[in-house]
Amino acid sequence: MVLVADGEVVSREYIGGLVRGCGWSPVLCASADEALRTVEERPVDLVLLGATLPGLGVSTGSPALKERVDTFLPVVLVLEEPGPGGARLGVSPAADDFLVRPFHKRELIARVTNLLALKDARAEVARLRDELRRSAIHDELTGLVHHRHFMARLGEELKRAERHREPLACLLLDVDGLDAGRSPERPVGNEVLRELAKRLRDGVRGIDVAGRSEDDALALMLPCTPLFGAITVAERLLHRVTERPYVVRAGGGALELTVHCSLGVSVYPSRDVHTKEELLGAARNALVEAASNGSGRICAHQHQGYLFRRGN
Repeated sequence: MVLVADGEVVSREYIGGLVRGCGWSPVLCASADEALRTVEERPVDLVLLGATLPGLGVSTGSPALKERVDTFLPVVLVLEEPGPGGARLGVSPAADDFLVRPFHKRELIARVTNLLALKDARAEVARLRDELRRSAIHDELTGLVHHRHFMARLGEELKRAERHREPLACLLLDVDGLDAGRSPERPVGNEVLRELAKRLRDGVRGIDVAGRSEDDALALMLPCTPLFGAITVAERLLHRVTERPYVVRAGGGALELTVHCSLGVSVYPSRDVHTKEELLGAARNALVEAASNGSGRICAHQHQGYLFRRGN
């Protein structure tokens, strides 16, 4: 959609007709308030701003319009004549291009087409940048944060817990017998892991951080959570991730799998937990302990000992 903002009705209708004739959808505005309101409320792709628009001059119109939107909004100034300051204002950082009356239809098409292509290119760059930023932090298979980012966040939260004398819990969850399935050659195991991660994400608070550990277990960091609070969360998550069968694609059909998980819990403060590595290591040891005592078990580490709780 192209916004044509011009205070003169003849000029406004003429430019709007040219825009419509080129296949774009014009919206005509006769005042500054109307133009500003339009860019705030509707998806405007480009603005053709006349120098005679009441309330917006050639030097103030472009910044006023651009600051109303979060994305790149191209603004083309339509100037009355190529006076000594007109062209300089048109190519100033406030505007992206300019036209000087009288101009040919082909000139309008060229300016608008180039700026719309620039807008699309900038949107694609922003999308790729966001995708790259996300892929640098998140695991492609599970959507959880990578182990490196998880450890960085765990270190930050541990320092904050030490400073404010607050508890911090770490949980590790693993599927019993799934080790052989975690490879591109074993899509069933990957699908189970992907669905497991989704159920885990859906069952945690906004302040919690879910990630993937270096040994492929799923890790969860619970700020401001003491031991028995962490055990309560662990029991709830264990029930959530195992209450329904996992439906995976296999051999052109669907296969229902019953999944059994084990879960290890560690907390700070504890006598033998002083670093993020020790906190995660205690959770890993508790996970091994839980798995060795049967499926569907939770093992919590505290002060060099273990507290066992059976999951639902």
